[in-house]
Amino acid sequence: LENYSHFGALRFWKNPLLENINALENVTSLGSFYFRDNPLVTNLNGLENLNTIQSFLYIGKNDGLENVHSLRGLNFIGDYLQIEDNSSLKNLQGFNNLETVLGNVEINENEMLHELRGLNKLKTIGGYFRLVENPNLYKINSLFKLQSIGSYLIINQNDILQNIDGIDKLTFVGDWFSVINNQELSECSVHFICRRLINGGTVTLGNNKEGCNDDIQILENCGISTFTGTVAIDDNLNCDFDQGDFSLQGWKVIATSADYENVTFTNAQGEYIMNVDTGTYNVNVISPSSIWQPCINNQTYEFTENYDTINVDLVNQGLIDCPITVSYTHLRAHETEAD
Repeated sequence: LENYSHFGALRFWKNPLLENINALENVTSLGSFYFRDNPLVTNLNGLENLNTIQSFLYIGKNDGLENVHSLRGLNFIGDYLQIEDNSSLKNLQGFNNLETVLGNVEINENEMLHELRGLNKLKTIGGYFRLVENPNLYKINSLFKLQSIGSYLIINQNDILQNIDGIDKLTFVGDWFSVINNQELSECSVHFICRRLINGGTVTLGNNKEGCNDDIQILENCGISTFTGTVAIDDNLNCDFDQGDFSLQGWKVIATSADYENVTFTNAQGEYIMNVDTGTYNVNVISPSSIWQPCINNQTYEFTENYDTINVDLVNQGLIDCPITVSYTHLRAHETEAD
């Protein structure tokens, strides 16, 4: 095996006497790697030069595997990553350069896994993310760069997990989101969950510790603040909202922070209400027609305290004049017919 730098598919399964894979020291890329039921292997030494797996990586049921340090050169997985039921594995150091997994990520049933150290550069998961039944996992802080999950996210049955601060920078989950059966989990008011609930999204919650069992418990700790205001036509051209200005229904209002974009629409009275988290926001109104422009757009506001309210009226002026001409002759003709 020392003479090969690439394998289309490499599979080690049920090798009770295999002690190491040192012979793979020249391998730089793999189509896929399946490593299961090799009880005497304690590490993956030999894979130090591996940088790309075009399809999947599966590491499961290796009772003696203590670390995956030798995967530190790996930066891309083209399909899924699955790490399950490795009873001696304590962390994921070795995945330190992994930024993208195009498929799913599953980290399940690893009895001694107590943290996700090693996933500190992971930004994108193209499929779903399952973090399930890791009984000694107590923190996931190493996920602090994770931004996007293409499908669903489930955090389930991690018995001593106390908070999920590691997903604070998450901005997108493409499908449902579930946080259930984590007996010690009491802190769930991270930015992503707060933003999802504030904007009318859902998170499935239950059988966690007090503080993380329903929307109300989470929102109590989210520090919600509010933008209010009216969108109107500036009838007297003074760029202020005055009594008598015509209010506009169905106009889009956007408040953008460094991490999030919040969107709402005006009601029949031209009014809007938008709940946001603390932070700095640029507020804009979007006209449904090119004949209108806002007097002032991209205004910046900052919420420094929880439960604060800022009123931002957004008035608009016409770019063209639309005079209305009434034909007296036409009007008299109709009046004559009516007589």
